[in-house]
Amino acid sequence: MSETGGCPDCGDSPLSTTGNVTGILTFAYAILASVVLFLAVIGTADNELQQLETSQEQTSRHIETLYRYFADLDGVAHPDLAAMREPIAVALDNWRRTARSLDVKIAEYRSIRSKVGRGLRWWFQQNDIKAAVAMLRTEKDDLSALLLTHLSMRLTTQDHQLRVLERLTMDVLRKGRT
Repeated sequence: MSETGGCPDCGDSPLSTTGNVTGILTFAYAILASVVLFLAVIGTADNELQQLETSQEQTSRHIETLYRYFADLDGVAHPDLAAMREPIAVALDNWRRTARSLDVKIAEYRSIRSKVGRGLRWWFQQNDIKAAVAMLRTEKDDLSALLLTHLSMRLTTQDHQLRVLERLTMDVLRKGRT
């Protein structure tokens, strides 16, 4: 009788046994990697959300500062502002809508007491929350661009008015000499 060198009870060859062991180790590695990833996400969820909240607060403060500037301007005293009112109103409405949506998402997240539950929620919502913060930054950039456009228009108008005033002053001085 010849012996094949495999499992005498089950009749498996050494290659089959090696394949089975490799499969079990691969499965164990996949489970371990999933657990490590899950723990990493749960461990950093609160810190990541805190950073995003800070970014949201800074962006909102910047937008509020811009809004106060525009709100303090008088449309009659600054006729250039009349053309800017509608784009500014649209940009502010977009910002308010995005900020409210983000506040709701963050409040839902913060209402979960369990760290594991918060981590799971973060795992599934982090892209949505990060996208909302990115939208806030975009809206801040839009308002900043509107402010720069308005300031450019004001400078052009004031430059024109100064040239007219300069010509009038020169005319008065010439008439005074003659």
